[in-house]
Amino acid sequence: MIATNLVLEEEHLKRLATTPKDQKLQFEWSSLLGNITDSVPDSSVKVRVGTHERDFDLGEIANTVGSALTDLFLAREQSENIFSDENQKMVQATAIAVAKELQLRAKTADGKPRTLPAHEIYQIIESALIKANKHDVAKSVVVRRQRMEKEVPAGESTMPQPIIVSTKVIRRNGQVVPWNHNKIEIAVRKAFLNLEMDSSPAVQIAESVTRLVAKEERQFITIEDLQNLVEEELMRQGHFKVARAYIQYRGLRGKIRDDEEARAAQALASDDALQQALVLVKVSATETFLWDGQDLKRRIDFAALGLDLCLSRNEIEMELRRSIFSEISVEDLKTTITLNAKALMEKDADFAKFSARILLSYIYEEVLGWDIVRDGIDQLPVFHR
Repeated sequence: MIATNLVLEEEHLKRLATTPKDQKLQFEWSSLLGNITDSVPDSSVKVRVGTHERDFDLGEIANTVGSALTDLFLAREQSENIFSDENQKMVQATAIAVAKELQLRAKTADGKPRTLPAHEIYQIIESALIKANKHDVAKSVVVRRQRMEKEVPAGESTMPQPIIVSTKVIRRNGQVVPWNHNKIEIAVRKAFLNLEMDSSPAVQIAESVTRLVAKEERQFITIEDLQNLVEEELMRQGHFKVARAYIQYRGLRGKIRDDEEARAAQALASDDALQQALVLVKVSATETFLWDGQDLKRRIDFAALGLDLCLSRNEIEMELRRSIFSEISVEDLKTTITLNAKALMEKDADFAKFSARILLSYIYEEVLGWDIVRDGIDQLPVFHR
């Protein structure tokens, strides 16, 4: 049975995964390795991240596991226990277990050195934590990996894309985003880990769903239909308990999302929000107009394209409306909205791109003669030409 607190904990983990290091408790987990040398892979071991190759660093393994453990304890509000002797020993033991496994995989059958892709190292870390019965820490590693993947430039992903799929995914907010095999694998991994089970079947589940969609050659698929396919594939491969947990998780996440949107809508309907809905804006000393915020809604839609933000549309609008007052000038209105957008970067790293797009929308209007309300986002290519 999937509990609501497990869903909320995961949401907290997602936010912590992109919180700057200087805003969280710090510990040099790599220092726990001390003078350990018998388990450290030799210098011939190389790691490939996207198209780049570099030397393997065991300290990074300790820091990855330690950071995931830190996020988990912060999400549970147990910060006083993060750096306990027990946790330090667990991180050290996991790093050593990963190193030993790497020694086995770092050479081919004929003894030649092998470059290990980053996603395989993540799988080894996850496997080591599962063997140690630390499924919750393993899930925190997966969540960190999921959030970090979004910041990696195209072609630099730590995860392979086995099949090219032209199908686009329609998200709940109407956004259309490219197919992402890796998101399916990570979602299924978390479902297995929530039940304290080995998550390795997630690779086959994700590949099967991807092949099915590629074969159908559909132009679009809704996120709900995609999740239905994942459930069906889990059952087809005999993972009935995981399928049930996945369905329960979807239901709980949907309820939490509906509750959040209802609260945000209620806040917008409050007296203060109604007073802010129409704002008198000065164009010049003699010319004014009533601003209804329709352009702001369109800018939010534009700026959020392809991003997985931690706030709902209503919550973002409330944040961007802060400090807007009656008789504000047009330029001050733009500046206030842009600065409010930049302030959201503290909540989620994706807001860096979001705030840049808010500013970009104003630049497009000024330079191209395009209007975000009159012309819409889909007409931007026309104005660029």
